[in-house]
Amino acid sequence: MFLIPFYSHHQDGMIIDKKQGSKFAKEICNDFNPLHDVDNKRFCVPGDLLFALTLKEYGISEKMYFSFCEMLPASKPVYFKNDVSHKLEIVDGYGKKYLGADVSGGVNNHVGSVKSLILSYVRFSGKNFPNILVPLMAENRVMINPSRPLVIYQSMSLAMSQIFFEKVSTEIGDALIDIKGNRAKVTLSFTLNSKGKIIGAGTKNLVIAGVRPYDNELCSKLVNEYVRKRDAYLVSKHA
Repeated sequence: MFLIPFYSHHQDGMIIDKKQGSKFAKEICNDFNPLHDVDNKRFCVPGDLLFALTLKEYGISEKMYFSFCEMLPASKPVYFKNDVSHKLEIVDGYGKKYLGADVSGGVNNHVGSVKSLILSYVRFSGKNFPNILVPLMAENRVMINPSRPLVIYQSMSLAMSQIFFEKVSTEIGDALIDIKGNRAKVTLSFTLNSKGKIIGAGTKNLVIAGVRPYDNELCSKLVNEYVRKRDAYLVSKHA
């Protein structure tokens, strides 16, 4: 499975170190969120990697809801936990939950289908900033705090009308923002498409902490720095 480079086995569970988490974010998701930089003291494992590992372990269900309960630090041993009520969890040795998933309906464990869905979704997810969030912030005249940008992955859901497929693509639908004080909740809807048909739909929910009034110059600097960092990384990989 293509996810092997991005985690290590540990007893009955797994460990994800900084290099593994950062590499997945940057090279699979094209996500350059500073929370996934190896030199960031507040580093956390990408939520999309936890999502991907859950699909690898349990397959694609007709209905899936993922909640990202806590930010997982690097090199923390964690384990999959499941029960008869179709609740799946990623927990540490003390029972602290980092991801929860409620699943129901039929299941497809085919490796090709699982890989296609993972890659399609996480690449869509990795494009949220700046492609989707920046126009949304500009339209609503708010922005991320440029000195401490913090976008938190809260939850995502999928409802599949067809779980057996070879290839799937993820397409953005509506993007909505709900601002309350200095926090904003962003809801992104999307569809899953295969052979010209919609075979599923979902939503992704994000929380932006420390929002402030929109400043075009500051936002442009933030985006330019993001793009500079992304391009420098990609150039270094091909040097």
